[in-house]
Amino acid sequence: MEKIDLPFIKQHAGRNNTFLTGRFDGLSLYTALQPIFSIAHKRVVGYEALLRVKNRESQWINPAPLFEKSSDSFSDVHLDRLCRYIHVNNFLNLKDEVNWLFLNVSPVTMTHAQTYGPFFRDLIESFDFPACRIVIEVVEHPFDDSDFLKETVSFYKTWDASLP
Repeated sequence: MEKIDLPFIKQHAGRNNTFLTGRFDGLSLYTALQPIFSIAHKRVVGYEALLRVKNRESQWINPAPLFEKSSDSFSDVHLDRLCRYIHVNNFLNLKDEVNWLFLNVSPVTMTHAQTYGPFFRDLIESFDFPACRIVIEVVEHPFDDSDFLKETVSFYKTWDASLP
């Protein structure tokens, strides 16, 4: 089984001015950072990293079909990891030393991550980015295996003692 590790993912990314973009299946992938405002804190507490996509003709297209059309776990994990790579990098360009980064993670990636080798810990360590500033959001798919979800949450909790 081919690995989708950090060196593999880096091959599919490149600089576009000061921001990192990705290349996947002939498409160009970009990051949009949406501020998350907390009423309780009365300030922005973080940014949700959202995917923006241009097709081969450099026209903006809806990214949702990318995640819906894939027929194999390799492509799903590849796309998901590439998005997280460019998103973390682009968030760091904000020079925000306080707020959280909200990252969407595909349930397919959570299920098949071990199959394709380590990635997420290597990613945040390569940027020296503290795990306690990342919020993992499982995207809008039903998750039938609650035991697996609990195991995944437990795995992420081992990364940093400050996680709840």
